[in-house]
Amino acid sequence: MATLRKRGNKWQVQIRRHNCPAVSQTFSSKSDAKHWSLEHEAQLVQEYSPELSLSMLRTTKLSDVVERYIRDICPRKCSEAVETAILKGFLKKGPSNTALTKLSPSLFASYRDNRLKKVKPVTVRRELALVRHVFEIARREWGYPLPRNPLQDIALPSAGRSRDRRLDALELDSVFAALEQSRNPCLHLIAKLALETGMRQGELLRMCWRDIDKDRNVIHLPVTKNGHPRTIPLTQKSKQVLATIKQTPPAEEVFQTSSEAIKRSWRRAITRAGISDFHFHDLRHEAVSRFFELGLSIPEVALISGHRDVRMLFRYTHLKPEDVGTKIGKLQLAALT
Repeated sequence: MATLRKRGNKWQVQIRRHNCPAVSQTFSSKSDAKHWSLEHEAQLVQEYSPELSLSMLRTTKLSDVVERYIRDICPRKCSEAVETAILKGFLKKGPSNTALTKLSPSLFASYRDNRLKKVKPVTVRRELALVRHVFEIARREWGYPLPRNPLQDIALPSAGRSRDRRLDALELDSVFAALEQSRNPCLHLIAKLALETGMRQGELLRMCWRDIDKDRNVIHLPVTKNGHPRTIPLTQKSKQVLATIKQTPPAEEVFQTSSEAIKRSWRRAITRAGISDFHFHDLRHEAVSRFFELGLSIPEVALISGHRDVRMLFRYTHLKPEDVGTKIGKLQLAALT
C-alpha cells in the first residue's frame, strides 16, 4: 500500500507490497504524489503480484480513477472542456467515494434512475457513456484488475429523436439581422460560415489563416472532433465572408473570440430575433440538409461534414418534403420530354 509523507515542502511516496519491489518518489504537490502512487500500484499488482488485486481494488475509489482520466485522457481530446465538465459534475453527484470493489451495475442503475428525475435522458446517457469509457481505459490500459465494466450491462437512456429544427427564409433573415446587431463582431460572420461550410463551432474557432488555401479554394482542418483531418471546399459566399475579415499572422485564429462569448452572444441574439429552440449547432444541420437539396451525393456530403458513419450523417439531414416533391416533379417532366 502507498504511504504519503510530507518532508519540508515536498511529498514523498513509498509503495511497499509483499512480493513486489519497493518503490518511492518525491513530488512538489500532494495531488501529483497521489496520482503517481495510484498509477504505480496498478502496475505493480499487474506485473508482480496478481493475488493482491482485490486488496488494490478495496483501497481505490471511483474518484481516483475518474480524476486520473480527467488529468491524462481528456487533454488529448478536442472535447476536453466538455468531457472535463461532465466528469467533474459526476464526481459531485455520483458514487465517487465508493471503492472499486463495491461498484456494481445495480448501483449505477439506481444512480441513472435518480438522475433521470432531474435532467433529460440524453444528458444522463452522455454522462454514463463517458464514465463507462473511463472504466474501459482503467481496465485495458492502466492495469486495474476489474473483472468487468460495471456499466457494461446497464441500459442507457434513449438518445431520443434527432433534432429536425429548420428555419424558413423569413426566420433566417430575422436571425441574421439580430446576429449583425450583436456587440460581438465575430458572431454573424461565424454563423454565416457555419451555414456555408457545415463546420462545427469549435472547428471555426480553431481555424487559422494558414488553414485557408485561397488558390485551391479550400479550408484544411487538421484537428476535428472525430480526430480525422478533413478539407472543406469554399463556396462563393464563404469566400466573401472571409474577405471581410482583417487578416492576422498565419498562425493566428481567424476569429478572435471564445466559445463562451459566442454562447452568450448567440443566446441574446436569438431572443432578440424572437426565435425559439434554435441552437448554433442547428446551423450544421441546416448546412448538411442544404448540401443534399443541392443534389450532392452521400460521399460528397460526408467529405464536407466529416461524418464517417452514414447513419450519423442522416441524423443531421432534414430534407423538406415539399422540396423533394418539386424535384420529383422536375424529374418526371424531364422524362416525358
